[in-house]
Amino acid sequence: MQVSGSLYGALIGSVLAFNIADFLETAPSQIRGILISLEEFFVVIGMLSGYVAGSFVVGLVAGWRYIYVTSSPVCLIMGIGMWWLPPSPRWLLLCAIQGERNMSDAKEFAICCLCWLRGQTVDGSASKQIDAILNELSYADQEKQATLHEIFQGKCLKALVIGAGLVFFQQVTGQPSVLYYAATILQSAGFSAASDAIRVSILLGLLKLVMAGTAVLVVDRLGRRPLLIGGVSWIALVGTGILFAGFGIIAVAALLFIFFVIPETKGLTLEEIEAKIL
Repeated sequence: MQVSGSLYGALIGSVLAFNIADFLETAPSQIRGILISLEEFFVVIGMLSGYVAGSFVVGLVAGWRYIYVTSSPVCLIMGIGMWWLPPSPRWLLLCAIQGERNMSDAKEFAICCLCWLRGQTVDGSASKQIDAILNELSYADQEKQATLHEIFQGKCLKALVIGAGLVFFQQVTGQPSVLYYAATILQSAGFSAASDAIRVSILLGLLKLVMAGTAVLVVDRLGRRPLLIGGVSWIALVGTGILFAGFGIIAVAALLFIFFVIPETKGLTLEEIEAKIL
């Protein structure tokens, strides 16, 4: 069971990492924040669905098996759908710059992929967007293959610190712990029956869904930094007790990290973000 759980978690992590990269490379900068926030919104819908489903099988022996079985068809549908997902236009152009593809063929394919992804017909505007991406990639000196050790050197190190720092604080400020052990925490708070605690957990899922939906609506209007600073500030303020006070202290460290290190990326292309960070 431990091996299966570890493999399951590793696969989920890889899917989340790669689909965010695909969003980043294909979404227009004006709505990139909304699209990436929508991913979290649907993750929360899945989490809430798990809470609801769990409330029906809590009294069954090995009821968790039914949860896994019922979620398998969704994974199958997603896996089949990936076969129809076109490659990132930016990745195609990068391969051409590095000599792995013919440039003219790569540009033509990239234009078709961009139009398919954005639901538009092949026209001059798509060609101009591809030319702009190509110029930015060429200007950024992407002709050579990057090596792993370069990530820990020079300008790349700052980007690594920003990305890894955000993910680190996202995990250690307590959100995963509260979500995973919501029923256990609620039982300790007074809901002695496991079934009652799990049903109350649904309210936690609903609240997270509301806040995720709010972020979707305002992220491209307010920016990323205000939402990060506001959310982490509340985590720091409401932490009580020995356990949650620890999360609150970590949240203060996260707040300082966001305030002094994280730049605002609202409305910027990937190349503009790279220039701002590096």
